[in-house]
Amino acid sequence: MTENGRCRICGNAKENKMYYVRERMINRGEIFSYMQCSSCGCLQLYENIKDMSRYYNDYIVFSDKKELPENILYNFTNKIISFFILSRKFHTRHNFRENSPLSCLECLENTGINRNKSRILDIGCGNGTWLQELHNMGFRNLNGVDKYAPQSSMRYHFLRGEIFDISKQKFDLITLHHSFEHMENPELVLKKIYELLEDDGTCIIRIPVMGCEAWKMYGQYWYQIDAPRHYFLYTPKALNIICRKAGLRICRVKYDSFWGQFYVSEMYKKTDKSFAEICKMHVSDTKMHRYQLMAQEANQRRTGDQAIFIIKKARILI
Repeated sequence: MTENGRCRICGNAKENKMYYVRERMINRGEIFSYMQCSSCGCLQLYENIKDMSRYYNDYIVFSDKKELPENILYNFTNKIISFFILSRKFHTRHNFRENSPLSCLECLENTGINRNKSRILDIGCGNGTWLQELHNMGFRNLNGVDKYAPQSSMRYHFLRGEIFDISKQKFDLITLHHSFEHMENPELVLKKIYELLEDDGTCIIRIPVMGCEAWKMYGQYWYQIDAPRHYFLYTPKALNIICRKAGLRICRVKYDSFWGQFYVSEMYKKTDKSFAEICKMHVSDTKMHRYQLMAQEANQRRTGDQAIFIIKKARILI
């Protein structure tokens, strides 16, 4: 995939370092080579994968279906809270819990998105949990596209395919929730996003962040590498480079990492267990609390292992 040791993001070919990472989600024991660019810091898959689809069989993002509550009072309460967040009457100082339905709004704060009017596209929507959460909170113009996921709901318009299969449409908001790192041709994806985005629209990319504290602690055992499904693990510098090539610019960054970056990576380093096996293991409240405090402190230092990037067209002022 990476030709002659040259970085596909910035073009650098000097003193790039190799790492060998084991596939742990399905855990067939395969090892994959990754290269880290010495200039932009991006970690990228070094070899060609002939059939990537087989690494998405039984993928947890598709199989771990989240049942969404239909309780009227529950949904009404979340609609009220979402109103204050979206109307800029409330500001989230801390991250919502990872499993909270309100976590889907964290990236929408201060974007001016309207429940009824805004056209929203989620690229790599997986089983559609995020879009279904938005539907429960009153959003209506929802669209999802995914290359591997089955259609799971009629609450949003679903397209089986890629972003390149969408044409003659414009969107006020385009989101990629931990899907951009799965894309083999990121520059082409960003150029297509530029084409589909309204001039005053917003693109939100949530991705693992390379060079974080967890990477420095665990190296090739950092669980966010997720070999070989993650083609690229970007640093903020690398993402900024590739956005500029596509006519886009990063306006804001919010780090939203959580305790799993330390616990799962620690287990990868100490055991041969798969990600699914580790998720089923009991974690003491004391250990979880300690790791969560570490994650919050890393986010405040802007060294957490994942972040939300708010992106606009370069010629449009936010």
